[in-house]
Amino acid sequence: MIKFAICDDEPMMVQELAGHLADYMKEKSMTAVYSVSSFLNGRALLDAVDRFDVIFLDIQMEHPDGMETAKLLRRRGDHSLL
Repeated sequence: MIKFAICDDEPMMVQELAGHLADYMKEKSMTAVYSVSSFLNGRALLDAVDRFDVIFLDIQMEHPDGMETAKLLRRRGDHSLL
């Protein structure tokens, strides 16, 4: 199972990116082998219990912004593809 996370403070961007991801996975016949979780801020992502293989991370968000969120993920040993 490939686990994706989308972290963006604009719900429309989360929805759009999730749609593109679904289209891509369908095109590659991989619809049964992935999951997508969405987060509207970096704190919610950092507090998530799950770990993710790939994280789409918006840079311009309220504290913590995307760069700080990425640093905190790496500091705790998270090796997700950002």
